[in-house]
Amino acid sequence: MDDAADAGGFEWECEHCGERTPKHNPPCSNCGGMSLEKVPLDGEREVREAESLAGTSRRTVIGYGVAGAAAVVGGGYFIWDALTPPTIPDAPGNAERAGGISLAAVEDEVLAGVNAERDTALAAEGRVVEAARYATAYTVVEGESGSARELYGRLDEFRIGRYQFVRRILSGGESERAIEGFADADAVADAFLRNLLGDDDVRAFLTNERFEYGSADVHVAPNGDAYASVVVASGGTGVL
Repeated sequence: MDDAADAGGFEWECEHCGERTPKHNPPCSNCGGMSLEKVPLDGEREVREAESLAGTSRRTVIGYGVAGAAAVVGGGYFIWDALTPPTIPDAPGNAERAGGISLAAVEDEVLAGVNAERDTALAAEGRVVEAARYATAYTVVEGESGSARELYGRLDEFRIGRYQFVRRILSGGESERAIEGFADADAVADAFLRNLLGDDDVRAFLTNERFEYGSADVHVAPNGDAYASVVVASGGTGVL
């Protein structure tokens, strides 16, 4: 039973952005995420949200005045800070070449493979490219324990509009380096594409025409494991 009322006081929360809905009806209306988690119904949430939108009192107006003055005194710092994407983590390993294979060539082939399944090809936009780089570096640094929700929040700071992302890892055995098991860039890209497009949920958002921009990023960790991230987005203006 999907209705919260029929589920004994539960509702559904997007695992990426936290948006809640009474029905299990992916994708998420806020971020397009496909994973919804059953959580206890928060009956006081709407009250809190309503209170946060209450009319201004004299004290509130004074507070806004002080904040406005601080923004003027601080010059453009607050605007600059809000519009500056997060710094990409310094991930160990290789971002350009590994095992004699050009990782840029792998990235191009992964994106080309996704575009081959779409009616309109994804355009590479600067902030989307950087978001994909961030997603990969974050995953290498944090490992599989890294929070998808935290990463979603970080990617939101790139101001790329509505977006979705997916990450995959090609791992070798204890005594072998995964990247060395591939003959060339095409073989690595093909392995990633089989994994990505073979997942119906992932394929659905990668080929969704609401997303006009996209980028793939590939990184090889010191142990030879190959990491890939693909970000698709509706596109942002870069402003709040």
